[in-house]
Amino acid sequence: MIAGKLEVALLNFKLALEGILQNKLRSFLTALGIIFGVAAVIAMLGIGTGAKQSILEQLSLIGANSIVVKAKLHDQNNNQGGSNGSGGSSSGGPEELKGYTPGLSLDDMEVLKRLMPTTDRISPEIVQDLMIIRDKTLQRARCVGITNDFFEINNLEVAEGKKFQDLQFERGSNVCIVGSAIATKLFKGENPIGKEIKCGQVWFKVVGILKARRIQKTKVEELSIRDYNDDVFIPITSFMLRISDRKRIDAADVIKGRGDDRNDRLEN
Repeated sequence: MIAGKLEVALLNFKLALEGILQNKLRSFLTALGIIFGVAAVIAMLGIGTGAKQSILEQLSLIGANSIVVKAKLHDQNNNQGGSNGSGGSSSGGPEELKGYTPGLSLDDMEVLKRLMPTTDRISPEIVQDLMIIRDKTLQRARCVGITNDFFEINNLEVAEGKKFQDLQFERGSNVCIVGSAIATKLFKGENPIGKEIKCGQVWFKVVGILKARRIQKTKVEELSIRDYNDDVFIPITSFMLRISDRKRIDAADVIKGRGDDRNDRLEN
């Protein structure tokens, strides 16, 4: 029984081989079509995998389920829109008065926590450009007042040293965590941990270094995000006490619970 099946298979193989040899051009074109078809499928799978990887990298940069709440301040020029060139008011009716918006505060952040019980983490954010000095090296950088939740929200890891301690927030201690690029520019191969840098007019002790995050300049512009490698991070209480004597914050970064996968930008 088995021998008979083998004979039939050999006979079919011989017939197929004879057909290929008798129609060489047709066989060549058929094989060429199969090769091109398989290559096209492989190429499409490769393109799809690359696009998927690119999207996942972008989501890891901006956060798949994060929300940024910013204060929307009215432009003073808009309030003068009802005036004509001679200084008088237009004939379109009384000038519309807009309400005053003081911005966001730490109290607003606490309100967000109560209004959104599914929130995993929330962090205030104050950003100010300052001159950073270390020995004879001068570098302009962004100083950012935050809490430790900021690192988790933006997928940032501390490669060396440690995050801020609760006592440092309570006391408003002069400590900071620097981005990898700032550490390289200011310390040039030295270990920054335990050393001091001057941010504006205030000295801060470096307690941590962020893990370098590779990001293309085009991605920074396309996604409207910052390159955190060039930032200096300071406890929010220290920032308000020693750099910017104010109660207002620039933004509140919120990361929602896992059940809500969305990335929105809200304005108040």
